[in-house]
Amino acid sequence: MPFVRADWFIASEMDSLVREDITRYRQAIEAAGSVFGGNEPIQLLVKQFEGPLDAAHAAAEVGLETADFLKEIRENRILRKAGLLELMVEPVFNPENGESRYGTVKRDAWESQFAEIVAALQGQVISEELGIIKPTYKFRVEPKYPDAAKKAKREGTVILQLTIDENGLPKDIIALTNLGFGLEAAVIEALKKTTFNPATKAGKPISLNNVQIPYEFKAAD
Repeated sequence: MPFVRADWFIASEMDSLVREDITRYRQAIEAAGSVFGGNEPIQLLVKQFEGPLDAAHAAAEVGLETADFLKEIRENRILRKAGLLELMVEPVFNPENGESRYGTVKRDAWESQFAEIVAALQGQVISEELGIIKPTYKFRVEPKYPDAAKKAKREGTVILQLTIDENGLPKDIIALTNLGFGLEAAVIEALKKTTFNPATKAGKPISLNNVQIPYEFKAAD
């Protein structure tokens, strides 16, 4: 039966390899914001990502610098109502690690409102009282500039009003403008082929009435 020899490394070589592994492990733990040694570091990391969030970690989860995130909270009433004011508590300096920590929010509260927080940061909230997030384009078809309008150098902004149902489909499309030369008809035709990510309320898709969509036609010079 074949066998494998396990005495290829002398003790000094093995010690060197082990020290290198420990160094890399320590660097990875410290880069993740934990402390090497003492309590089991993996346990500490698990606790960190299950526990409350401070401003720095919350900002990182939405892709912002801490200062930019705090500025958004100061200026955005929706974020303040979501309980994020706690993150703006004056930072407390920790002399042990030389870091300053702001206030925190509970992890479960953060996760339950995460979609609404991101929507508020992106300006997608229609009604903060109702918690409605506006629809966005899923597949957008651009209207063709009618030949008659081109020849007449007819330009302007067409405004359509419609319902976007819970499946993201446009319905009940009407024109609120009357530029003529086939401009309204061109936008309506394109909109019929367009689909949307529907509006949501508390994370569930809903039908939204009286949505207004403008489209500008500009004649070439």
